[in-house]
Amino acid sequence: MPGLVLVAGALPVHADEPIAIGTILRDADSYHLHSVLLKGKVRDSQVIAPFLPPTEQCPKHHVAVAFTLDDETGFIQVGAHLCGNRSIKNGDNVLLRAIILVAHEYTDGEDRRTVAAILKGMQRLGD
Repeated sequence: MPGLVLVAGALPVHADEPIAIGTILRDADSYHLHSVLLKGKVRDSQVIAPFLPPTEQCPKHHVAVAFTLDDETGFIQVGAHLCGNRSIKNGDNVLLRAIILVAHEYTDGEDRRTVAAILKGMQRLGD
């Protein structure tokens, strides 16, 4: 897959540590709409919308992508707008800041919970 570029700015420096994805999945409702730091490996990256018009934050062409972030405790779907000269590809080890989203769909008396993340900033880590 050709390199993709990131709309979100550089990752702000925070004193907090990355949260294990498994921890978020076990207690997802307490993380809903919270900004968290995650660390893991990118996989299943795909372009969702290949030609989005320029915006104030990204005066150039940009794309919407989705990928899975995987750590040793679990995995989570991440959505992002990519722009500029930043790129992301399968196999990248990354540290990212994201907003956690939790949705509940009740079907046949069963709660079918979905947990996902929206990318706010990212940095690539060494292997």
